[in-house]
Amino acid sequence: MKRKVFVRWETDGEEIENLPEEMELPEELSDASDDEITNWLSDQTGWLVIGWNYEEEEEQEPDPEFVGQLVDVFEDFLEKHKDELDTSEGVILAGSKYDELSAGLSEVSRRWLSACDGVLADSNRKEKEEK
Repeated sequence: MKRKVFVRWETDGEEIENLPEEMELPEELSDASDDEITNWLSDQTGWLVIGWNYEEEEEQEPDPEFVGQLVDVFEDFLEKHKDELDTSEGVILAGSKYDELSAGLSEVSRRWLSACDGVLADSNRKEKEEK
C-alpha cells in the first residue's frame, strides 16, 4: 500500500519553487510514527513542516476479465497467423500484422474504458441524487 503525504511547509512567507505539496512515503516508513514522518519530510527538503496528512492508495490489480480478453486477442491473432510467423527466434510484429494486433488490443481497451466511464457516470449520478 502506498501512502501519499500532503505537506504544509514553514517557509517564512517565501514562495519556494519546487517545494512539493505532496510526497510519497517510502516503504520503510509504513509503520513510522508521526514524528518520524515529519522528520523525514523535513530532511528531504531542508524546510520545517507545519503539518501533513496522508491518504493510503491500494495498488489495484488489473481486472482478470480484462486481462483474459487481451490474452484472447493475442491467441486469436497468433492462431490466425501461425503459418506466417517464424517463431524460431521469437516473434517480432511489424507492418500490417502489428497494426492488426494493435487495433484488436485498442478495441478491447476502448470497450473497457467505455464501461468504466459508464460506472463513473452512474456513481456520480447516484451521489448527486443522495444530496
